[in-house]
Amino acid sequence: MKRKIDLTLPFVAIRKDVPGGPYTPTMGEYLCNPLEEDLLDVEISTGGWYSADDLGVIDSIPQEAKPAYTIPAGECVRFALSTEDEYNEMAVHWTLRYRTVSAGVRTESFGSFKRLKDARSFEKVPILGSAGRVVPRSLPD
Repeated sequence: MKRKIDLTLPFVAIRKDVPGGPYTPTMGEYLCNPLEEDLLDVEISTGGWYSADDLGVIDSIPQEAKPAYTIPAGECVRFALSTEDEYNEMAVHWTLRYRTVSAGVRTESFGSFKRLKDARSFEKVPILGSAGRVVPRSLPD
């Protein structure tokens, strides 16, 4: 799979941790909508794996299905909460399914390696409005 950062289509961004504690009210994974129209019937599924020195590879526990929701044009919504320490040990992927009035139903995939090595850092992520990283989109070869 090829990897690409595209800020003109809906994208996954991870807000930069604020030093001083394991969780802060704004950290986490966000779905950002840079389009000029709302994302309707949004569904996000998450998966991945992490490794432990003495246990080998361990698959993540699938999340319970969440109800579909809407993300207004030019806004973002937090859909998960993880810490920097968790990203250091996890490889994670997201599948996003949404509908727009103009383009119908679309499905997009995103993923990142351990330590978010392939995510791109920004001092100010568009739509999110703060420091963070944007996760690359997975594209068919």
